[in-house]
Amino acid sequence: MKKSIVSLLTVATLSTVILPTVSVYAAEQGTTNASSEQIVTSTPDTTISKKDISQVDNLSILDPYIKVIANEYVLVVPENVHIDSTILQQTTNMISQSNTLIKENNATIDPITKTATFYDNNSIQLRAYKQGVNKVTVHWNRVRIYLSKSTVTKVQGGSLGGLGFLIGKVPDVRIQAVAAVLMGVIGTSSPKGGLWFDYNYFYGVLGGTWGWQ
Repeated sequence: MKKSIVSLLTVATLSTVILPTVSVYAAEQGTTNASSEQIVTSTPDTTISKKDISQVDNLSILDPYIKVIANEYVLVVPENVHIDSTILQQTTNMISQSNTLIKENNATIDPITKTATFYDNNSIQLRAYKQGVNKVTVHWNRVRIYLSKSTVTKVQGGSLGGLGFLIGKVPDVRIQAVAAVLMGVIGTSSPKGGLWFDYNYFYGVLGGTWGWQ
């Protein structure tokens, strides 16, 4: 079950310079051929503005327009969709961060799920039910962090060694901050199993949701 949480880190702003490697395409409206005549399919215009964006959504309203091309995330915008310029800049910055992360880790984006997965080399990928696993999944607009039950228990005991695999997998991650937020979520109670939480590009670590594996 997903749960909303409040970020314990400084809000990460996305007003930085847009990297030139991001591609934004305009998709043509669909056409249908019938009786040798070309019929243009007309669809109503859609406008995406700031009021459509929330902290938890993290620009997920744009998910339908994100494609995977040549192992990169690409924003493909139909001609009838109009995106606020600020939102467009934030989106391209998010895509830039994810594409850089994918490239630096020599990872592959699954074209179906539109995610790339990094496992902790020191963690067994297949675990008993609810034990969970240490891994990171990269999405175009966020990174989802998975921690096994044993890692969570170690963090509760004051050991941060199990979080080392996050370095290089999560932008600007601070292990101490992750541990602090983790303790804020479950405290000293015994964890039910492994858990997951989001590093939200829009608001920083834990700007979105968390749940049990």
